[in-house]
Amino acid sequence: AAQLDSAALFEACRPMLNYTWLIDRLHALLQPAGLAAEPPAASSTDAAELLSESDAAWSHALHARLHGEHEALLEGVEALLADFDGEMVPCASFSEALDCADLLPLVLDEAARLPEGAASADGTPEALAEAWVRHVLAGAAPATQPSRQ
Repeated sequence: AAQLDSAALFEACRPMLNYTWLIDRLHALLQPAGLAAEPPAASSTDAAELLSESDAAWSHALHARLHGEHEALLEGVEALLADFDGEMVPCASFSEALDCADLLPLVLDEAARLPEGAASADGTPEALAEAWVRHVLAGAAPATQPSRQ
């Protein structure tokens, strides 16, 4: 199979990048106050019980937030969509899109650890971001999964 050029590869990946950005921002918007994004450390030896309790607490908190703050959430969604139109839609490259998604530093760090020959010789953020995307799409698992902590 022929390898896509940079512009075609970016356009092929754009929907995934946009989707990831939207889901990340929507999750942050809906996150009930006082609940961590990650479940608490296990205090029970029964994982199913812990998950059930954690899910129930999160569901109840989200329900209360949706009913009690629906006007603020609607305004937040409007702002989120305006940010999407202003930030993600104009992106013309991997480095721009990954920067808008707050992932560029993580991807560049990961790209620096790609196997010899996988990264571009010029070392620009755009070339490194594209090399990382090509590496991941080729089925090679990154050394570490990018995550914002």
